[in-house]
Amino acid sequence: MRAIPAIALFAIAGLLIREWIASLTNLLAATLAANLIGCLIIGMIAALADRPRPLLPEHLRVGLATGFCGGLTTFSMLSWLVAGPDAPPPHLAAAYLALSLGGGITAAALGQALCRPQKKT
Repeated sequence: MRAIPAIALFAIAGLLIREWIASLTNLLAATLAANLIGCLIIGMIAALADRPRPLLPEHLRVGLATGFCGGLTTFSMLSWLVAGPDAPPPHLAAAYLALSLGGGITAAALGQALCRPQKKT
């Protein structure tokens, strides 16, 4: 039950950061940046949670992953940008989708790699 307030508070923080990013650039670039940052953070959280003794309590992990990353990222805006009334030509929309999806998966993998425990040699 402690996760619900954490989710709510972190969601507000994620949303505010997404809006700040949007104020710095155009909507296409802002959506891409927010989604890639969110994927990087989700990868980091996943790696930090996948330890015998996780570094964050469960309510904070859930708050960060569900709340913060959920507030920061926006699949619905990505869909609107590539399929809405002001969508770019199909070849540019496909390139944006490929960059968003490929970049997101790469960012999540990088986040995991950055936070994975180092093997002792």
